[in-house]
Amino acid sequence: MRAVDCDLVVGDWGSTHLRLWGLKGHDVVTECRTSSPASGSGAVVYEKNFISALSELNVQCPRRDFPPILLSGMVGSREGWREIKYCERETLNGLVGHKIEVSRSNLDVWIVPGICQLDPPDVMRGEETQLLGLLRHDPQYSGFVCLPGTHTKWAELVGGRLKQFKTIMTGEIFDLLTTRSVLRHSLSPKFNEHTFINSFNDTLVNPSARFSGLFELRSSDLLKTGVCDSIADAISGVLIGLELKSLAEKINGQLVTIIGDGHISSRYKLALEELSCTVMCVEGRQASLAGLVSIATNMRDQNAL
Repeated sequence: MRAVDCDLVVGDWGSTHLRLWGLKGHDVVTECRTSSPASGSGAVVYEKNFISALSELNVQCPRRDFPPILLSGMVGSREGWREIKYCERETLNGLVGHKIEVSRSNLDVWIVPGICQLDPPDVMRGEETQLLGLLRHDPQYSGFVCLPGTHTKWAELVGGRLKQFKTIMTGEIFDLLTTRSVLRHSLSPKFNEHTFINSFNDTLVNPSARFSGLFELRSSDLLKTGVCDSIADAISGVLIGLELKSLAEKINGQLVTIIGDGHISSRYKLALEELSCTVMCVEGRQASLAGLVSIATNMRDQNAL
């Protein structure tokens, strides 16, 4: 198959997946998605995985050996391909990639460094690119941004600038409770919106009681008391309820943009609407791609790409 002409390859490389896009100008001309090596696999394994993905992407550049490549996400973490030091949050709008050495000499690869804040200490990798994707379409955005995931990020932007952000481990705790705890034996696969909303609202009213009563979900299943129709949704309601309870004073009635995909984003939307928030939703893939294009444009303006 003939290679596709493009002038830039960009990629979102997370802890579980690698998604690559070949761009001509700002238009996507080809893309591929593959799995990522296990965290901490080492540089050789990451490079081999990346070369394989590039082969699947099947691109060429008319003006040079190979188009330049810009990657964001966990690829730049301590457990990724090459650790790239974080930039402080104030540099969000001026982010550029850091070039790394690749054994295949005709590849020029840059990795986005991610963002940190010192007070309180927090970090993000990949989400900063999605925030820039949002700002590409609304440069003066003011409001909150929720980025659901294993470690959900909450960012506050004022006039297009990142004021502060916070990471909450809701997704990881949900995964542990539903795959490692005794509650895993009582799960049902079907989503029950009513159960989720009731659990969420009950948690807002009395968070300590809902948290301390988690084992009752298991007991009600064993004793067939009919207390809960969907334990997974009840757990989700408790955890998202605890999360939003901690943020309620700031976000009640405010504009919140959710950047993400699938059922997790849907649950956050339902919960935020219970708090009378104005909710907008942006697809995670769309935000990542737009953010990578924004960073590449900034690098080209500085003759760094």
